[in-house]
Amino acid sequence: MTNQATTKSVLRREMRNQIRAQNAAEIARASEKIAANLASFLKTSPRKFQRAAVYLATPREANVDAFARQLQARGVLLCAPHSRENEKPFLPINADWSNISRNARGWREPEYSDDSPLSAEEIDLILVPALAFDATGARLGQGGGWYDRALKNLPAKVLTIGVAFDFQIVEFVPREAHDQTVSMIVSDARIIQPIRES
Repeated sequence: MTNQATTKSVLRREMRNQIRAQNAAEIARASEKIAANLASFLKTSPRKFQRAAVYLATPREANVDAFARQLQARGVLLCAPHSRENEKPFLPINADWSNISRNARGWREPEYSDDSPLSAEEIDLILVPALAFDATGARLGQGGGWYDRALKNLPAKVLTIGVAFDFQIVEFVPREAHDQTVSMIVSDARIIQPIRES
């Protein structure tokens, strides 16, 4: 195991411990603030988003469902990740969310349909969860590499927003060659436009 991988492993363990220490009420309050900050950004952004991808949170993640429904109310085509590994990893969510169910791992996702998957390049705005982010936009995921594969080689027109509880924004996230960064970060306490490393 490389030093970078070892450091990632340690940081994952630390962040998971901090997340587990949050109770349901704390998570709900922080999620409401995150949704408000996302809505504030949306209101002031000059960009028009026609297609957006959100993640469907687990009980220990910041829940962005309320913001997702706001996007739908604005006429945005809303998508979410699905668990079938292919080049089009996002599926549309029905207006009434009737096609959302739990997969074999217990995660919420849209029911699969061969005729509707979208690639990341076809989406304007993608909300990205993580265990940790830093001010450069570096992201520490769960370790499976799903988002790194999904977001690889994205065109500049696609805006990726990292979503996190504020304690998940750390001084430094170790990066390897395959790791993808995000365009900006929204937490319950702030909005960060990443400072890119030269």
